[in-house]
Amino acid sequence: HIVLRAKDVLPQRLHELESLHGLHSNGVAVKKLRKGILGQCTHSNYIYLSPIIAIFPNRLMDVVILHEIAHMKHHHHRKSFWNYLSVLIGEDAKQQNEIQDIAVSKYWDFYVFLMK
Repeated sequence: HIVLRAKDVLPQRLHELESLHGLHSNGVAVKKLRKGILGQCTHSNYIYLSPIIAIFPNRLMDVVILHEIAHMKHHHHRKSFWNYLSVLIGEDAKQQNEIQDIAVSKYWDFYVFLMK
């Protein structure tokens, strides 16, 4: 089942990316989030990831995870957040976000179907 697999894969990948970038959350949970929400970082740096991202291509999965990791330093979506995320992903984060939105929205119904 995808959700069970996501609970193994996503925390492990989050911890790998945290170590790579020298950041550490106060915990991670994989759970279904509101429609269209792929991840969430609380002000106490606890990260929630939607299991749906486990079926994304690896690059998109990593970008979602890095987006939440970036929120550990910047709890907003102002310019400093996007600049920091650009450093983490190695390319323009705003542009990558637009590409990701298009890629995800195109297949959203399919992803939701797979999650049932």
